[in-house]
Amino acid sequence: MSDRYDLRIMNLSAILVVVPQQYLSATVERLEALPGISVHHTDEATGRMIVIQEAETIESEMDGLRRIQELPRIILAELVQHHFEDDPQITEAAFNQEIPPPVPKRLED
Repeated sequence: MSDRYDLRIMNLSAILVVVPQQYLSATVERLEALPGISVHHTDEATGRMIVIQEAETIESEMDGLRRIQELPRIILAELVQHHFEDDPQITEAAFNQEIPPPVPKRLED
């Protein structure tokens, strides 16, 4: 792998989170204290919220989702949309097989 390429990619995730209505405010505070997390929409009537997570790697993105799922009183936390942006030089180099694409270790099995 060449040192001239930075393999970090910005991963953006939209995550649906559901909690009991009475814990919505407390959960929003807990979520916004996590790195890379922002709450973009809440529905007090249903206890639902849309959370946006930014992460540099797919592995850190999945770790962040698991962190959310493990918070107290979470009924549901599921990825509903994923988007990533990368550097065109990295994409071209990977396509030309100059460097291997970044694959999380758990997906290599």
